[in-house]
Amino acid sequence: MTTSQRTILKRIAKTAGALAVLGLAAPAFAQFSNPGFESGAASWTWKQYQGSTISTECTTAPLNSWQPASHHFQPHEGGKAVRMTSFHNPGLTLTEVCSETSQVISVPQGPSSLEFDYKLGDAAPWGSSGTIYHAVRLSVVIEPLSGSAPTTIFSDSGISTMPAPVWESATVSMGDFAGQAVRVRFVTQSRESRTSVFGKLGGQPQSAAYLDNVALDSGTSACTMPPSITPSEGWFLDSAKPNTAVQVSPRGDSLILGWLTFDASGSPLWYFGQPNLDECGTYSGAIYQYSLDRNTNAISSTEVATVNLSFDSYGGASFYYNFAGQSRTTSLSFFQFANGWGTLGLTSFYADLTRPNSGTYVVSQGDVHLIANYVYGTSGFPQWTFGQGSTNGSEVSNVPMYIYFGTGRCPLCTGPIGPISTTSLGDIDLVPQPGGMQIIGHPGGYGYGQALSGGGISWPFSYTPHGQL
Repeated sequence: MTTSQRTILKRIAKTAGALAVLGLAAPAFAQFSNPGFESGAASWTWKQYQGSTISTECTTAPLNSWQPASHHFQPHEGGKAVRMTSFHNPGLTLTEVCSETSQVISVPQGPSSLEFDYKLGDAAPWGSSGTIYHAVRLSVVIEPLSGSAPTTIFSDSGISTMPAPVWESATVSMGDFAGQAVRVRFVTQSRESRTSVFGKLGGQPQSAAYLDNVALDSGTSACTMPPSITPSEGWFLDSAKPNTAVQVSPRGDSLILGWLTFDASGSPLWYFGQPNLDECGTYSGAIYQYSLDRNTNAISSTEVATVNLSFDSYGGASFYYNFAGQSRTTSLSFFQFANGWGTLGLTSFYADLTRPNSGTYVVSQGDVHLIANYVYGTSGFPQWTFGQGSTNGSEVSNVPMYIYFGTGRCPLCTGPIGPISTTSLGDIDLVPQPGGMQIIGHPGGYGYGQALSGGGISWPFSYTPHGQL
């Protein structure tokens, strides 16, 4: 694109980020969310790795989940840019440091190009006449969600110098990935060494790479967002995997997506994510598995898959998912289990603010209410429970809750589907409260909290609607 077009694109990216900070919807001109990092780490997946040798290749190394701190987002062009670097460990004389940020997009048909601004290295206050320079490399890797081999489409290296390195702009063709859903990975690699690194002299500590204004330019877009198809709020079922369900909760230009499924052994398992809407009308993003450390009460999350959800009607969708290169596509259909809107208006996801990363999803149709609890088992493994109740005056009372078990239903399972079995966990009541929900468990039977968490859950819960994991 021309310099003037690129300037306009940067301004739009900054504006979109500012709108996100204010809680307003950004325009659907670009397929990257938070392209100028105005909202900090939001919408991007972050990873990092530090090794004790210099033989690591960051574009293929196993990276760990990482969350950048606020100081990684620094002023640039009236907004922000991300400083992708890592800590320096002076106890290691040879150290490899990898940092990565990525996002899933849908590449339109026809010609397109990836546009971004970057800077390699910092100002070197000791001057540039010495023999120690600080080297860093930035690579862009495209990883198709179909499971095809990743491709490195860009690589550049730089050093910290005086005067300071300057910002550069890059334009890279995306034509080889037209019509595909891909993960775009920006990978930085810095190395501690006093020898040649990436064709530069290396030194310590590691140098930084900066990134800003990421966009996919296709000239005139090959697709437009279908304005008439907004997914219905509720459960979507996969007929090929009985007793599994996908929670779809539209929230502006994204979805709260909860996935009730099973692991390979047949135990219940849930995943959670918030895919974003692109200009082609597809919701794409990462999903995560959460776990609870019962000793410290700490919650951790791991990205386990990427998803792509396209709605062809209010109640029908194509659901694509990719677990570490193994992918599947299936059809989902809206679960209509009663007539009319819920009489109590309870349909929402309710987050327990005293216990982060757990919650309850209620879908109401007529006087019938389906309730799913996203909780943790005795080992901290994510488990879900399910129940159905009916309106009783101003509340939903005596709802029997069950935990389900069934083999052959995991996302990548291909074998026969075994029978489903359930274990009763007792009854609960849903009592609407101003601004939230109270859930009361009844004693007797298994004792709802005791059966699921070994006494780690107490009742009642007080929930706030529209919360997010």
